[in-house]
Amino acid sequence: MMGKRPLGLEKLDSAMDVARTAEDKQRIQRERESLSDIFYTNETFQQYQNGLNYLRLDRSRSALEALEKALKTEPDNLLVLTAYARALKQEERPREALAALERALALNDSKREVRLDLAEATLVPAPERSLSLLVSFQESQGDERAVILQAQALVALKRTREAIEAVRTLYDKHPASTYASLWLGKLYAQEANGAWNARKYLMTFLRRTEFQAQSLKDDASQEARQLKTTRVEAEQLLAKVNKSLE
Repeated sequence: MMGKRPLGLEKLDSAMDVARTAEDKQRIQRERESLSDIFYTNETFQQYQNGLNYLRLDRSRSALEALEKALKTEPDNLLVLTAYARALKQEERPREALAALERALALNDSKREVRLDLAEATLVPAPERSLSLLVSFQESQGDERAVILQAQALVALKRTREAIEAVRTLYDKHPASTYASLWLGKLYAQEANGAWNARKYLMTFLRRTEFQAQSLKDDASQEARQLKTTRVEAEQLLAKVNKSLE
């Protein structure tokens, strides 16, 4: 209430260390989540919303301006910091984006979005770090983004078989997962004798997303663009796989 968010989060970390029951730990975790994201002023919240709206419109420079205003009043708000990192990434300023996410993680290292965004940001420069950030998600194998990031980190570390196993577990437990079949296709395509499996999963991905792609044909959202891009990627890879099987 005094506006000392980092100190409040530090006190809750200490409380977590002495909590005896699972119920107490869950209550403290909920309090950490709430305190990490709470807005102290309407002005900061409005600038944050402006930043999100600009990001949706692919106006990253305008988003940066709005989010920098929000950070001036609340430099330790995790929602603002993560949005700011996304804007920096779109502006092709990866080092600054990484620094913003590291600040957010230092405030609350259990925040899902922060850990996932940071794991993605460290995939290329430090895949080992990326993998370590994803450890807490391994029990929840239904988190599609976490599993796919884990697979990418494993591939970067030349552990492709482990990557396949991780994505296959996701696919078997959640067959409706949008991108699990795509990634199984991509991963098997890297294996010496994986062409038939690659073909099967790439065709599955394209068949399952065909209707969705048609319904999003005129949609300019980030989700729609991602689906269109990945379908083109899958079609091109499938063509290569088919040629290798001739």
